[in-house]
Amino acid sequence: MSRMKKFFTLFLIFVLFPAIQVMAGGTYHLKVGDSQRVSFTPHDGILTHTIRWVSYSPYIAVSEYIGTTATIKVLAPIGVSRVIVRCEYEYIQYIGNFPRYFSAAEDFTIYVDPSDPTNITLQSSLTLNVGDFATLTPTLYPAGAETELSWSSSNSSVASVSASGKVFGGEAGSANITVRTSNGLSATCRVTVRNPVLSLRINPAAGLLEKGSSVTLTAGSNNADIYYTLDGSVPTRNSLVYSSPIPIDRNVTLKAIAYCDGYTQSRVVTADYTITSLKTIGCYPENNAENVGRNAIPSITFNSEISESDKWNDIKLKNGSTVIPGEKIISGNTLYFVPDEPLEYNKSYTFALPADAVKTGLNEPNFSYSSSFTMFMGGVLDVLSVSAGFSYTMAIETDGSLWAWGGNSSGQLGDGTKVDKLSPVK
Repeated sequence: MSRMKKFFTLFLIFVLFPAIQVMAGGTYHLKVGDSQRVSFTPHDGILTHTIRWVSYSPYIAVSEYIGTTATIKVLAPIGVSRVIVRCEYEYIQYIGNFPRYFSAAEDFTIYVDPSDPTNITLQSSLTLNVGDFATLTPTLYPAGAETELSWSSSNSSVASVSASGKVFGGEAGSANITVRTSNGLSATCRVTVRNPVLSLRINPAAGLLEKGSSVTLTAGSNNADIYYTLDGSVPTRNSLVYSSPIPIDRNVTLKAIAYCDGYTQSRVVTADYTITSLKTIGCYPENNAENVGRNAIPSITFNSEISESDKWNDIKLKNGSTVIPGEKIISGNTLYFVPDEPLEYNKSYTFALPADAVKTGLNEPNFSYSSSFTMFMGGVLDVLSVSAGFSYTMAIETDGSLWAWGGNSSGQLGDGTKVDKLSPVK
């Protein structure tokens, strides 16, 4: 090998492919907030200006570095067992007149030990019902601090506390729950224990009532005393005493309240009732009727003469979600819905009447009501001509409508399917 080749070979080995060495710079146990000045002695050789300090955790900071000396500070708990802080550098060694470049690193292993808390806080107050539980969770500062906790209550009959901070409401009253750290810090929560609120329900709920109906009041305890008013005033212990269902024969605002030992009084419950004697006594077609004639005019009949009321415009005749156009007519005690066009066969319709759509002469509104019926082809058709094939039949009405039913294996019924139809399709 020529001298020139040897030179370039050495150059490639010593200059372009330097060896990398990692050394252990030391191990340190620190706490959150601690700082540690570290340094190391580099390998023999000439240091270059390429010196870089690296921390492998955002919670370990490196600062004040001068060459191979720096300050390491723990900012927060690291969340892992250890962190490496590394100083990377380069140096040169000469072999004869030939420089050899090396890359090296010094690793410092940092363990963050648990630190004692410098402060502890606890929510200032807590409200419980008798018999209920809640867990208090203290906050330690700085974050990541560790300590043993002990709990105590100023009145265990009112509020007792477990070793994990779980508070139980024993009886009505107040007590202080205190948590203490092993290094003498403490925090306190004021716990108020109250009797549970007594429930009170009205049945039926507010709304329309048939004249002579009764209203029932039910409290959460059989030992409760219930008081009520029918004039809209707030009930007290001096109001009417509830002992049996209350008959309602006029429009009223009922308000009620309940009391019972061991409970906080109930909230005041309110229900507005409107009394009506208006009843539905019949409808056409009957509910769930089938084979209804195409020219049927749906109607609802009441026990009294009626007139339009607030929800008059909400009266609807529908096929599914499709609203059928038509005119609403009142004659005496009957409401009629006259469709603009004859109803279609093989479809179902619902005639829906919302509450307060009509009323009596005494302004008594109706209850909500609905009936459904289905249009099927029957003898009521005005048929102009009928023709029967091998497995199907067709009929033409006087209005030109063509109807077909029977076998449909080849789509001969013209409805876009190949499904046999027992009922006529248009």
